This record gives sequence, C-alpha cells and structure tokens, in this order.
Amino acid sequence: MAILFTYAEINLTKKYMTRIPRRIKTIRDLVPYAVTSEQIKWTRDQVSELVKKIVLEQLNLSEADYREEAHFIDDFGLDR
Repeated sequence: MAILFTYAEINLTKKYMTRIPRRIKTIRDLVPYAVTSEQIKWTRDQVSELVKKIVLEQLNLSEADYREEAHFIDDFGLDR
C-alpha cells in the first residue's frame, strides 16, 4: 500500500516540481533562461526585476546584498 501511495504522490505532484538546471549557478544565469522562454514575453529588465524581488524575499536578503553576479552557493550560502 505504501508503494502505491508513493507512486501516486510522485505522479500527482510532478507537474509542481521546480528544477533548476545544473548550469544555472548565478542569478544572472536565470535571466536569459526566462527571457528566451516561448511562453514568456517579458523584457530582460522585467525578468531581472522579478528575479531580484523573488530572491530578496525568499532568501531574506537586503537590497545591498543583492547583485546579479552573486552565486547562490558561494555568496548566499544555499548549500547549508
């Protein structure tokens, strides 16, 4: 029964999973990925501003700590 439940859970939640490709190492790396999506028709500045807002909010950072060249692991310590 547990195996069946686990299988169902994985399949039902798969579409809600978010995976960041390994090649994405910095915030700046995310911007072209989002801008080139066929489903999104935003400018680079719009995407950059939204990414900034999300990163500041989710990581509880101040604007002074944020920069597009920042590394999620090296600068923000996300591996901890």
